[in-house]
Amino acid sequence: MNSLNIPFHQPRSKELSALIEGFYLIKKDLSGDAIKYFTFPNNYCILTVSRNCKKRISKEKIAIKYNSEEGIKANITYHYTSPIEIEFSHPVDQLTIYFKPLAINHFIQNFQAYFNGGFIKELCLFPDFDTEMQKIFDEENDQEKVTLVENYWLSKLEYQDLDLERKILTDLESGISIRTICEKYNYSRQHINTLIYNVTGKSPSDYRKIHRFRQVIDSAKQTGNLTQLGYMNGFYDQSHFIRDFKSLTSAKPGHFLHQVDLTRKNIWRFLPG
Repeated sequence: MNSLNIPFHQPRSKELSALIEGFYLIKKDLSGDAIKYFTFPNNYCILTVSRNCKKRISKEKIAIKYNSEEGIKANITYHYTSPIEIEFSHPVDQLTIYFKPLAINHFIQNFQAYFNGGFIKELCLFPDFDTEMQKIFDEENDQEKVTLVENYWLSKLEYQDLDLERKILTDLESGISIRTICEKYNYSRQHINTLIYNVTGKSPSDYRKIHRFRQVIDSAKQTGNLTQLGYMNGFYDQSHFIRDFKSLTSAKPGHFLHQVDLTRKNIWRFLPG
C-alpha cells in the first residue's frame, strides 16, 4: 500500500456529512512497508478502531504493530497542541473517523467521562461495537465496507441540544475575544471554559488557536506570502504568528508549508521508512 494515497471517504449520508468530516479505512498488509508521518493539531475528535495490533500511545508518538492476539481496540484523540508521530510497522486493519467539533457528543453520551489528558486509550463504546467492527474489517468489497461504516454510526446517532455551545464555538472561530463572549452570554469565564471543555476536551483559547492555525493552512492554498497569511487570519504581529505556528508544528510557517502537501484533506508530513 502506498502511504500517500489512502482514500479519505466523505460520508454519502447527508446526516453524517454534517457531523463527520470523513474516514480512512486501511487494510492489513504484512508485506507492506512501514509508514511514518506526523499529524498536526486540529479541532476534530478522532476515533481510531484497529484490529489485531498493539499500540504504544504517548503525547509525542503512537506506534502501531501487528499482533494477532489483540482483537478490536479503539482509542480517541481529542486534544493535542504539538505534532504527533504516527508509526505503522506494517499496514494493519484500521478505521479512523474524523468527527467535526461537537459532533461526537451526538454519538457518545456523556463523552467527557472518557477524558484522559487528550487521549482515550482503550474503550468499548457500545455492546455491539466489537462485533460490528469485525464485520466491517471482514468485508472484502470496499464500497460495501464504507456502507457498513455509515450504517453503523447512523444507528448510534442521538441528537443532543448543543445550540449554546455551537454559538460559542462560532464566536471563537470568528475571533471574538473570550471576554466579549462572556459578556454576550452573561457567563463567567470559568463557566464558558467548562461548557466548551465538556463538549470538546479543549479550552476555548486552545480551540481558537488551533482553528486559526488551520485557517492559515487553508489560506496557504491561495497565497504563499507569509505576511499576507498572517494578516488574513488575524495575526497583526508577525512574531506572534510565528510563535503560535511553531508551537503547534515545531517549525516556522515557511518551512512547514513547504514540507506538507496542501492539496490533501488532512495535513500530514511523511517521514522516510
